[in-house]
Amino acid sequence: MVFSVGFETASTPVIKAVKNLFALGKVERGKVTYVETREVINTLMVIGGICSRKLGLTFVGRPLVSWGTQLAYKQIVALVEETEWKLKKREQKGQ
Repeated sequence: MVFSVGFETASTPVIKAVKNLFALGKVERGKVTYVETREVINTLMVIGGICSRKLGLTFVGRPLVSWGTQLAYKQIVALVEETEWKLKKREQKGQ
């Protein structure tokens, strides 16, 4: 299962909060992996997010985010595949 959480510049406190929530829910520490996705976020996605969230211009922002996501799709898939590969490798070492 994969969750994507956008948290702009507040990554450290958000990750800490998410870890605490999982700990409260008794989720094992090794069962959750945090992956930095900024490397696949392009300018269109950033501008679209700013237009939607900060300026309230969702009619402009949402299409920009969608277009940016389509352009970044292969990079996003590659990041997911790389993460899955690392997790499988980590599981194999643990066995």
